Amino acid sequence: MNKVNQPPHNPSPNTWVERVRVIDSSTRFTLDPIPRHQAGNMLQISEEILMDTAKQWNKCMIGFFLGFKMPYHPINTIASRVWKHYGLEHVMTTLNGYMIFWFKTEAEM
Repeated sequence: MNKVNQPPHNPSPNTWVERVRVIDSSTRFTLDPIPRHQAGNMLQISEEILMDTAKQWNKCMIGFFLGFKMPYHPINTIASRVWKHYGLEHVMTTLNGYMIFWFKTEAEM
């Protein structure tokens, strides 16, 4: 088939930027600024708040791989396969490489 017989090419967005470009600025979200605090200030958490959330933390296990940051999806897949029948509810990772494994009850953990 030569170029003369080819169907006309319909241009479509080729790059991700072209596909997600915002045309109507009224659809954009805005963030409220967070006020800055003086250096050296410490966050004060009341005992009531600590006690309210303590029950949640009693049902979780924290993990960390020394010297290697594991990606979320393999951790989630393996942990779910191994611990789901032991009450694992979900897995979370933090930016600094810690994994949080949430269980239904403290006994199951």
